[in-house]
Amino acid sequence: MSYQVLARKWRPKDFSELVGQQQTAQALINALESQRLHHAYLFTGTRGVGKTTIARILSKSLNCETGITSTPCGECASCVEINQGNFVDLLEIDAASKTKVEDTRELLDNVQYRPTRGRYKVYLIDEVHMLSGHSFNALLKTLEEPPPHVIFLLATTDPQKMPVTVLSRCLQFHLRRMEEPEIISHLSHILEAENIPFEMEALPAIAKGADGSMRDALSLLDQAIAYCGDNIKAQVVLDMLGTLDRDYSFQLLEAIESGDAKRLIEVIENIAQFSPDFNELIGDWLSLLHQIAVSQATQSSDDPKVLSWSNQINAADLQLYYQLSLQAKRDLVYAPHPRQGFEMAMLRIMAFKPATKPPGSGNKSPENKAPEATQIDTDPGPSPSKNQSVNVESGANNLTHSAMNPVESQPVASLNIASKSQSNVALAYDEHPQLSADENVKSQENDVTAHLSKAEQIKQIIKQPAKLTMVVDNEVKNERQAQQPIEPADRLASIESQSQQSETVKTIAFEDVTENEWFHVVAGLNLTGHGLQVLSNATANYQNGKLIINPLSRIESLLTPSAQDNILSALKSYFKQDHLPLSYEFVEQTSETPRERLARLHELAIDEANSELQNDPQIKFLMEKLSATLPRESIQLKK
Repeated sequence: MSYQVLARKWRPKDFSELVGQQQTAQALINALESQRLHHAYLFTGTRGVGKTTIARILSKSLNCETGITSTPCGECASCVEINQGNFVDLLEIDAASKTKVEDTRELLDNVQYRPTRGRYKVYLIDEVHMLSGHSFNALLKTLEEPPPHVIFLLATTDPQKMPVTVLSRCLQFHLRRMEEPEIISHLSHILEAENIPFEMEALPAIAKGADGSMRDALSLLDQAIAYCGDNIKAQVVLDMLGTLDRDYSFQLLEAIESGDAKRLIEVIENIAQFSPDFNELIGDWLSLLHQIAVSQATQSSDDPKVLSWSNQINAADLQLYYQLSLQAKRDLVYAPHPRQGFEMAMLRIMAFKPATKPPGSGNKSPENKAPEATQIDTDPGPSPSKNQSVNVESGANNLTHSAMNPVESQPVASLNIASKSQSNVALAYDEHPQLSADENVKSQENDVTAHLSKAEQIKQIIKQPAKLTMVVDNEVKNERQAQQPIEPADRLASIESQSQQSETVKTIAFEDVTENEWFHVVAGLNLTGHGLQVLSNATANYQNGKLIINPLSRIESLLTPSAQDNILSALKSYFKQDHLPLSYEFVEQTSETPRERLARLHELAIDEANSELQNDPQIKFLMEKLSATLPRESIQLKK
């Protein structure tokens, strides 16, 4: 038979013709040129990557009549006979068929004899891992100290099954799997040399079907030539391999993104007509998602469709699709039918697809506008009729409980003071309930809050989505320390002017920073992370032209260079100064920090809530009838 299959016809004859194994080839070339030859070589790797081919090339290099060389001539009698497979001093042994110890001993009996024609007697043992344990034991001594004229070339696809005593006696080379671009390039070169017309789109399908094996790729190419005739067409190759057009994966993605379940089922119905391997289909789907994700990261792709989808699909959605598909691939074996498992996987992806937020949906209409944030203004004065209050200001950069968390302190209830409201209102508490209310109190505001207790108002402040700019002052603190009950508020204080209704933030000048005013500065900073934690657990004051910050020494590790840069930038923005001298002086103890003021306000609210609950008639009735108690630690503020 004159025809020779492509895998044999295009087997590399020397190291320069090898594809994809440059590292192994270069190591052997250097060894041959420097005459530093090992007595045993082990070539490992998957099927069809060149293990036996490299062994034969090495055998030719050792026995070429021109001398030991990395470029055998290929024309002398030794090279020709090795190419033809009948060189007397190259003994190729199939270990899979000769596994018995008797076969190995018979082989080793001839090791002592010198080569008949060549320079070296080469033993090429293929699939060496198939030898029995006794065979390996018989081979050990000879493999460790062979005669100078003997070289062992071992090849295996499963080196883990070989004894470590054998592995340690060999120079091991692992041949890697072929990459698809390498296979495609080699196949196109062969087709051009064979003068066979082909469509370039057909070669990626063959390369993918080869699964990293060049021999498998050449066998599939032979099959494609026989199936397609003299012209290899992409669609015919896909039909031959049972591979679906990639366009179906794009159709699935389009149906999922549009949320069209009917269209999704139609696409799967069209796919099912080709009787595909649904496990392989999910693998193709995962490959497409991976390529789109890579294209999103690199903003480049050789496929225009992939690049287009990378600009359309949300990156988070893409990661969700991939994770769900990966799980579906693992679970496909448990489905009653592969198609059912595939359909459920696609429907699950559509079901879990995050709902797209309509443009502008985050903006509230004036009718649905959230109620204004509460503001309690503390302004104690000499007159007992002055109102005590706490300022609450709306803003994006708030003092959250996470920022105020002490590094080493007892846990306190979570304070959610995130800002969403757009204006501030003043809530005032009458210090003495017997005094008449201000005549300017609006009747509508009185109707809303006439029956609110002071504890309820404080709880509204803590749960209010606004930024705290002032807290209970020294007068309230002294009142709490004296354990005097806080009287309930009678009504809302009037809003004195239109300017007070607008968003007013108490801004502290650089020269006016004191320990008492430091809380307002921290509240107004656009700062997060370690920087905010440091400032929230510190005091500060202005001295001799610079700002001196005194953080607690236990948080010194949080003051990283990055945190210092963020703090300086935020303070410059707050004080509107390009040059802002400041220094840090860590202390073991300090006066009340911003975090501690928030914690104090929280405790005050708990105390007031506890007092109101204890005086509630219904709770009193239950406590008397059931001999129940109301532990303070069980009270939680409503979020």
